[in-house]
Amino acid sequence: MPRPIPRRTKWGIGAAIPSLLVLLLALPGQAAAGPSATKLYNQGLDAYQAGQLNKALELWQQALKIKPYFHLAHYNVGLVYLKQQRVDEAIKSFKRAAKLGPRYEKGRIMLGLALSKRGRYDEAVEEFEWALEINPENPKTYSNLGLAYFEDGNLNKAEEAYVKALNLDPNLLEPRFNLALIYLELGRLKQAANQYEEMIKAKPYFPDAYNNVGYLYEQQGFISKAIYTYKMALQANPDFKKAKVNLETLRARRNKIVSHQPFLRKAAAEAYPMDGSLANIYIDGNRIPMQARLVSKTQEHVFVEGPEGLLYKLPRERIMVQRVR
Repeated sequence: MPRPIPRRTKWGIGAAIPSLLVLLLALPGQAAAGPSATKLYNQGLDAYQAGQLNKALELWQQALKIKPYFHLAHYNVGLVYLKQQRVDEAIKSFKRAAKLGPRYEKGRIMLGLALSKRGRYDEAVEEFEWALEINPENPKTYSNLGLAYFEDGNLNKAEEAYVKALNLDPNLLEPRFNLALIYLELGRLKQAANQYEEMIKAKPYFPDAYNNVGYLYEQQGFISKAIYTYKMALQANPDFKKAKVNLETLRARRNKIVSHQPFLRKAAAEAYPMDGSLANIYIDGNRIPMQARLVSKTQEHVFVEGPEGLLYKLPRERIMVQRVR
């Protein structure tokens, strides 16, 4: 049987801190912040762009002493805290920004991401849904929502959010990658493979996608396809250890199966014939992740034919057959 690949960490949107707000000039709606607060705010932007996070933080905090309701400054303070891994302080700043500027989409999104970092997924979901009320056409917000549901174990809601994200932007890789993981967990292998194949079309040299779709082909019994995709993973990244191990192990297993084919076919021909129907096969109560045709049987074994025409001899006392209607 194919080896289970180690579960990959889910691919999260918004892991990188977004760019800060643009320089504030005498724009409509900003005059209320006052010249001094605006000047300090802009100086903070300059410091941040120069990599001086502590100085930027100090300048924005000074701006907030002058104008405590300056929600953009609260938002930027939260970004600095998040970048410094001061997540609880970031949450407080983003909450202030959300309270003062409830229709500020970025503030809601970043608050949701910060809450997710603390495992507060129910609250994160609320923020992402609020952000979607502000802008229902943002695919990355749907992807963030999907990740919060996924981390909280609500796979159906996560799938729904990821599908919406991809409907808005089919070229996004992150929701497609995580959607494939959901299908893997639900045992929907063909759908998982379809997602990886779409990723490969969008990003032809994506070794993780090749490796994972190779694993799915292997699980479904498509050995030649699996070998090809493992090779493509190594072509994209020659040092990819997982793909190397998967390819070498599969080659060894395939050589053993192929070398036994003449013997197996002779034994199957001498056994009691079955009806050739398509069936799901369970060994020790666990379903083999491929469908096979029932060829023949003896008192001790059942012979089945896999997707690539390879014959397998299975111990009769350990298997259960469920014909596909």
